Amino acid sequence: MYACIFPIRAPPKVPWLRRFWPTPPAVIVTAQYDPLRDDSLTFAAKLKAAGAPVTVRCWDGAIHGMFGLANFTGLPRRIFLQTVADLEAMLDPTAP
Repeated sequence: MYACIFPIRAPPKVPWLRRFWPTPPAVIVTAQYDPLRDDSLTFAAKLKAAGAPVTVRCWDGAIHGMFGLANFTGLPRRIFLQTVADLEAMLDPTAP
């Protein structure tokens, strides 16, 4: 989780970062069998309520720690590849 101790009062100087001002986008990935699932979904709802663009993925049949299994095939690999695609789409400076 990111926490800033200094208030940020001005938009970024880099033009493509301005689209993230004042609420940066987030990608939240959780699993059906994740003890942090409910907290993750609550956090996502709060970000959305604050106006942040949020991509939320809650994977049925997955477990906490699924990214540690990304070298395998099947669901862990699909979760990893989808998360990479979500992050690339979020950070793409050519996106509208």
